[in-house]
Amino acid sequence: MKKNKEIETKNNQKVSLSDFYAKDQNTAKDCREKEEEIDIETLVQSLTDNEWVVREQAYKKLEELKDVRAQDSLIRLLKDKSAEIRKRSAELLGILGNEKSVNPLKEILDDKDSDVREAALSSYLKLEEVTVSFLIKVLNEEKNDKIRLAALTELSKLKDPAAFDVLLKISNDKRENYGIRFFAAEGLADLKDERAISPLIDQLQAEHWVIRNSALNTLKSLKAKIPTEILISLLHDESRLNREYSARLLGQQGDSKAIDSLIILLQDEKEDNKVRRAAAEALGELNAISALDIMVEVFGDSRTDTWVRDGLAIALGDLGIVAKDSLDRIIDTSNKFIRSNIAKAFGLMGDLAVLESIKFLLKDTEYEVRRQAVEALENLGDKSVGDIVIEMLSDNHYLVRMFALQALGELEYQEAVDDVIPLLKDQNYKVKREAAGTLLIFKDSRSTPALIDSLTDVRDYETKAWIIAALGIIGDPIAEEHIKEGLDHSKDFVRNVAAGALIIFGDKQATEYYLNTCKENYLKTRKNFKDVMRRYTNSLGEQVVYGLRKPQNVEKIIESQRSSSKN
Repeated sequence: MKKNKEIETKNNQKVSLSDFYAKDQNTAKDCREKEEEIDIETLVQSLTDNEWVVREQAYKKLEELKDVRAQDSLIRLLKDKSAEIRKRSAELLGILGNEKSVNPLKEILDDKDSDVREAALSSYLKLEEVTVSFLIKVLNEEKNDKIRLAALTELSKLKDPAAFDVLLKISNDKRENYGIRFFAAEGLADLKDERAISPLIDQLQAEHWVIRNSALNTLKSLKAKIPTEILISLLHDESRLNREYSARLLGQQGDSKAIDSLIILLQDEKEDNKVRRAAAEALGELNAISALDIMVEVFGDSRTDTWVRDGLAIALGDLGIVAKDSLDRIIDTSNKFIRSNIAKAFGLMGDLAVLESIKFLLKDTEYEVRRQAVEALENLGDKSVGDIVIEMLSDNHYLVRMFALQALGELEYQEAVDDVIPLLKDQNYKVKREAAGTLLIFKDSRSTPALIDSLTDVRDYETKAWIIAALGIIGDPIAEEHIKEGLDHSKDFVRNVAAGALIIFGDKQATEYYLNTCKENYLKTRKNFKDVMRRYTNSLGEQVVYGLRKPQNVEKIIESQRSSSKN
């Protein structure tokens, strides 16, 4: 074997024998001490070494170096008598990514060894923009399922209507591997061709659950109307997934003939909880008032799984005010989880007639019930509940205070400004952060002094960023100098948010900071600001988020701000 004292690769990297010659730790140590080095050609030749460990380490090193000088030698090895060497050479040619390898790889797509063909196709697909006809040819002629699956996956990516016939044929072919048929059906979903609907409906009665599952998924994607009788029969399918999907589809399709079957599924305590939940939510979508008593009975049973009960809360909320009296009858249950879900159901009803029932739950001894009751007030979506929410700002649990702040923000209850400001000094940093976010929504300059004051004592950097964002959105000139201090913060998150906030003011220093410091990382800057602004649509902050997509947009935002200020 040829040995060179100092030979460098294209990337000025040296390749040491110890990287791939070592058969044990002692040998590795000896090789490092000798500092023996070889060239790329020797590395490629090591792929044919008698020792497995030498071949393995040579492969890893070539994979790491990606040196195109290895290409010609690797192409020659595609004709080696060893299938392993042909396979490894094909893989490495794909990693090198040079178009010169395309034709040699294409020539071994019919290699007698399936592993070689698989490697060759994988590398070929990386290097060549393939056609539908080429992939169809592979599917028709290849016998190895792994190779056909690779071709099928690539064919699906093309989303070419010309692939429809072959995908439909494969998905329908009972002689095909189940996995192949599954992915063929997924490819049909991407084509959005209604001609697939009828054959796929037939597949819902196929012999294997995987085929039935792929048909269900594809039909759902195609928004196809599936006969109710077939979906009801699938409620007894051996596959949990198929039972769950069928229940959900029955709810979405709106056929009341499914109600009785869904009730049976809900009541089956031996059934999977995800399936029972799907049945519950489907009953809500079907407005199954006839099932109300049974739904409440299962809902109020302490043995019912929490996942199922949560689905029933959604379903009972869908039924609306008609379910209120039934829930009121069990509202004083000793089970806190049931009480919490009752609050959730009331909120989803969206009717102020449930207000007194929610007030009752706001006095619950369990914080989670109170928190859910506050969220229910928010879901009612009526500002008339604002004063009730304000009362919960003094709750002894931080989560209740947090959700009360969030509710006031979502309700845009401006009257709460003076009640929210004190929570900037809350002992819990998450509450402080939510208070800043709520004041950001209000955009009321009365909160500016308190926000500025809170900047001095807040330690949590994310909370500081939220406060800075709020000051920026409110736009009070007295806050500008305080926001500038954020440009010197140790955390880039705070610096980026400060830059975004100051851009709103049309601040030259902020613009210079952004363009010079954040130019190479503008996506991160945009993301940082958007993280803070995530709940605040229709605000000036969203304009900044949009503007931060490209650095050059910042000047446009500033000019826009200056124009609006003059007006």
